[in-house]
Amino acid sequence: MIGPTMKAKDKVDRLSQFPRRSLEDCLRLGKQLLTKIGSSQVEPQVAIGAIGYTTMNGAAMSTLGALRQYGLIDRPRGKGVSASAVLVKAAHSNDQALLVEVAFRPTVFRQLREGGYETCADDVLMKQLEERGLSSRAAHEAVNVFRANTTFLGAAQNSPVFSSTAPPPAEPSKPAPSPAKQLAAYSFPLAGCDASLVFSGTRLGPEDLAILREHLDVISRTLAKRQP
Repeated sequence: MIGPTMKAKDKVDRLSQFPRRSLEDCLRLGKQLLTKIGSSQVEPQVAIGAIGYTTMNGAAMSTLGALRQYGLIDRPRGKGVSASAVLVKAAHSNDQALLVEVAFRPTVFRQLREGGYETCADDVLMKQLEERGLSSRAAHEAVNVFRANTTFLGAAQNSPVFSSTAPPPAEPSKPAPSPAKQLAAYSFPLAGCDASLVFSGTRLGPEDLAILREHLDVISRTLAKRQP
């Protein structure tokens, strides 16, 4: 087991558990950010604009979180976003040891690697992550990102990720995405504006509402900083 167990009812897909994007994807976005802001420290809204987002929505916050978890950006509490020294070095070199360090910086991925689970089947990895406290959905997503990272690193033949006897695991096949189905829609009159909320996907449950509360907390803190 790679961590403390939790009761099923306590399992939550928290944004801070693991990065929702692969290292390869985050390196691409990080280099794009570095090109546009250089060594400057910018507001989060400026940072997300530099990597292609127009609003501070859930996807934008998740991407910033992934960049931070890999150590590619610095974001001190109460301050702006800036490119990290790790990103600067990775953008100007092909240092395989550095890429391995960055790929396994997130705690969940580091524990899987240290436990020797990278050559195990996906269902074994998912079981380990569920024992650690992730929901089945989050565990599945974490395994996909972990596999993508090990495949990316394994492209270099002498990468230390794989042993000399174990072949790189095949990247799991992904089903074709189905059209998003609208599950519910709500409109709320607020003090100075109106708000609309639309849920789409395959299901809406307590875990989704827990994630929504985290997003609302982030939005609340962001708006509080703008107040004079």
